[in-house]
Amino acid sequence: MFVAEAPTVPELIQKLGPDALGRIIETGPSLPAEDEYLHWDKLRHRTPPEGLSQEEWWFRIKMQRLAALRALPLPTPEGAPFAYGGPDIVFRRLHRIDQRCSGEDLNGRQLALLIDAVRQPDATFEGHATSHRVTHETARSDLRRLADRRLLVRRRKGRKHIFGPAPNLAERLKESPA
Repeated sequence: MFVAEAPTVPELIQKLGPDALGRIIETGPSLPAEDEYLHWDKLRHRTPPEGLSQEEWWFRIKMQRLAALRALPLPTPEGAPFAYGGPDIVFRRLHRIDQRCSGEDLNGRQLALLIDAVRQPDATFEGHATSHRVTHETARSDLRRLADRRLLVRRRKGRKHIFGPAPNLAERLKESPA
């Protein structure tokens, strides 16, 4: 698969010249939609903002990305300071992972229920209340919340509600709202 090599900043500065650079800096924000992190190879096929060429648009994006880099106290193999950057969507997803790991999304009982449901797929209100020493109402609330979020599947066996793991539980955990 061919990937077009992006023009470097020095190449763009030399090619565009000082007049174009001033105009580029004066234009408004020109980053693509915040959920997209486009490489030159894809960006060059998109329509640039009005008044900018493809190279000018790429230069503007490159400058914005360079300005957003975060430096670490580590040198690169060449001895330069190491820096990294990422689009907003990366930080939003990291925040969501952090929330899930800290238990803000599901409480400890609910996480234990999901693990237990994989091992023993027939959870009941009574079983949850007994194993976690909670009231019947709390057990019912935990199990129903997980079923409402499609993490558990509810079925009836006589008069009892039985809960088991949803198909593809791992994927459903990823798509579950925080």
